[in-house]
Amino acid sequence: MSEETERGPCPRCGKPAPLAARVCPHCKGNLLVDVSLDHAPAEGRTRYQIARGLSSLGPPAPSFAAAQQAVAIPHSVLVTGVTRDFAKKVLDLLEEHGGRGRTTVAVADAGRPNEAPVGGLPKFVVVSVLLLVAGFGLYGWT
Repeated sequence: MSEETERGPCPRCGKPAPLAARVCPHCKGNLLVDVSLDHAPAEGRTRYQIARGLSSLGPPAPSFAAAQQAVAIPHSVLVTGVTRDFAKKVLDLLEEHGGRGRTTVAVADAGRPNEAPVGGLPKFVVVSVLLLVAGFGLYGWT
């Protein structure tokens, strides 16, 4: 009655984790991956079919226009921060049309410098308060 969930090794701890999972149940590590294009077919019609198939997968896949641009550039990132199950669908689609891709571990929370860590204040608030205190201290000293 219960279906067997497809599993693959966690890139951090190596224990089997469901491909559709976002977080490893064992080490609580991030399981999301990025899919990049290693080899795109030279023929325009084939690239069009890849872009159409990619956009038909739905979110988080790119729109048709964005997929067409990405497929035309070798080594471009097609999708970011997706489950390994979704990445497998993208790789299968590429292979079906003669393309080749690969997955890499997604970098979690990169590019968010002002986001507050859990239970903390944003960096700009801390820096602002420190500058304000230093300014008042300098004014009072003079």
